[in-house]
Amino acid sequence: MLSAGLCVVAALLVVCVTHWIYKWRNPKCKNGVLPPGSMGLPFIGETLSLIVPSNSLALHPFIKKRIERYGPVFRTNVAGRSLIVTTDPEFNYFIMQRDGKLVESWYLDAFAKVFAQSGEIQPDTAYIHKYVRNTALRWFGVESLKDRLLPQIEVLARKLLPSGQARNRLK
Repeated sequence: MLSAGLCVVAALLVVCVTHWIYKWRNPKCKNGVLPPGSMGLPFIGETLSLIVPSNSLALHPFIKKRIERYGPVFRTNVAGRSLIVTTDPEFNYFIMQRDGKLVESWYLDAFAKVFAQSGEIQPDTAYIHKYVRNTALRWFGVESLKDRLLPQIEVLARKLLPSGQARNRLK
């Protein structure tokens, strides 16, 4: 009798775990269809694959494999959060032009705490998006690059042109 009860409990446990894994690997989307992708292991997702360092300056192997397998837009799970990754430049430009109004921006909890206003539990993601965007433009925007690179190029040109080293390098 005890073994029959144990078998029933084990069978129920197997059914529950199988159902949970199926739901994990095939999440529902409320209004639309999710792009293809893998959710990885429960709780950690594909975080371990993403944090492996890469020696190349090209795309990270994690991203490269997902693009080859699923295309430029795919779903994944990083740090216990389900998310959609897009590597399509035109689509990214379209999203950035809307200042994060078309999609729900998400930042790691530790990063979001830095930007939380006093008394705010959840920070305004539009504020974080604008801050990150302005910081990126400050460092990599056209004006910034012009202000920082042109003087360096000018100094190098003035140094190399009179000595003739530039002619040898150009040939």
